[in-house]
Amino acid sequence: MLEKDENETFSYTYSSVHREEIEKIRNKYIEEQENDLITLRRLDNYITSTATFASIFVGIIGVLVFGTGLSLVLSFSKYVLGIIVGFCGLVIMGMGLFVNKAILNKLRKKYANKIIELSDKLLK
Repeated sequence: MLEKDENETFSYTYSSVHREEIEKIRNKYIEEQENDLITLRRLDNYITSTATFASIFVGIIGVLVFGTGLSLVLSFSKYVLGIIVGFCGLVIMGMGLFVNKAILNKLRKKYANKIIELSDKLLK
C-alpha cells in the first residue's frame, strides 16, 4: 500500500489563453447591470434599426409588385397592365428611402430628450 503525505497538494494553473476563453464564456452568463451607456446604445440602435427594417420591408413589397408586373408582361402578354404594375413597383421601391428618413426623423424627435439627457449625464 502506498502512503500519502498529508502535506501533498495539487495545483493547476491555466495558461492565459485558457483563462481568457474561460472568462469570455463566464461573462456570457453574468447579467449586466443596466447602466446609462447601455441604455443610450440600446435607444440609438432601436431608432436606426426600426427605420432600416421599415424601409427594407417597403423595398421588398416594391420588388414583389415589380416582379408581378414583369410576369404579366413576359408570361401572360398583358403589356399595358404589366407596365403599369411594374411602374407602381418601381415607385414603391423608391419610397423606401423616404420611409427610412421619415421614421428616422420621427423616432429621433420622440427620443431626443431622453438621449440628450443620458449623454449629458455620461459626459459630466
